[in-house]
Amino acid sequence: MKAIWDIRPITNTDVAVITATSALTGYPVTNLSLIQPMKFWKSANLNSGTTLHWDFQSTQAFSGFFLNRFNFGSFTLYGSINNATWVTLATVTNAVQDELKDENYMHYYCSITGSYRYYKLVIISASANFGETTFRVGNALFGTEVIIWNPAPPFKVVGSPKVDVVVYDSNYSNSYKSGRGKHILDGNFDKITVSEYIKIVKTINPFVISLSDFTLDNNDSYLVKATPQNGFEKSYEYTAVVDMPFHWEEVV
Repeated sequence: MKAIWDIRPITNTDVAVITATSALTGYPVTNLSLIQPMKFWKSANLNSGTTLHWDFQSTQAFSGFFLNRFNFGSFTLYGSINNATWVTLATVTNAVQDELKDENYMHYYCSITGSYRYYKLVIISASANFGETTFRVGNALFGTEVIIWNPAPPFKVVGSPKVDVVVYDSNYSNSYKSGRGKHILDGNFDKITVSEYIKIVKTINPFVISLSDFTLDNNDSYLVKATPQNGFEKSYEYTAVVDMPFHWEEVV
C-alpha cells in the first residue's frame, strides 16, 4: 500500500502560489490547500484546457500526487523547471467514482517522478460529471511517496451513510440517508514497524493512502486525518514490528 507524506500545500501559509484559468466567486484556488470536506475550487466555466498552476518557489522532488473530490474524467499533470518547457508526469482518462457511489466526486492517486519548481494540471474533459456546470477540486496535494505496509486480509473500505429512522404508531419503520456519511477503513497491519506506526497514527498531519495494490486502478485513494481529539490511539507492543488491526473513519 502506498502513502504520501509531507503533503504540500496544506495551509494558506504555504509559500506555494496557486493560480487557475478561472475561479467561480466564492470558490478560490486557496481552497485547494484547506483540508476541509466542504471547501472546493470551482472553475467559472467548462472550457476544456482549464488549468491549475503551482509555483513552489523552489525545486521540489515530489513522488506522489493526489487529486481529491473532483468531478472531471480526464486530466494531465505537468512539471517544469522554468515555467516554459513542460514534462508530462501523468495523464488520466476516464476516471470514475470509487465504490462509494453515493458521493458525487472522485479521488485519484498518481506516482510521479522528477524535480520541478512549477506544476500544472490541465483538465482535458469537455464537461463535468454529476450534472454540474463547473469543474471542481477539493484538494490537489503533492508529497513524498512511501510504501508503508502490507495489510493482511481481510481489508476493506466501506461507506457508512448517516441514517435516520422513523417509527410509526403501526410499528412500521422507515430509514433514509440524511447528512454526511463516513469512509471507514478496516484491516490489519502485517508486521508494520513501530516507526511507521508512529508516523501514520500519532500525527496531526493529514496523509494520503492509495489502495492500488487491491484494485485495478488508482481511484481508491483517500485522505486520512488524525487530530489530537480522537488521536487514533492504539496500544501496541513496543517491539521491532507489530501485527495489529486498524480502524479509521473520515467524515465526508
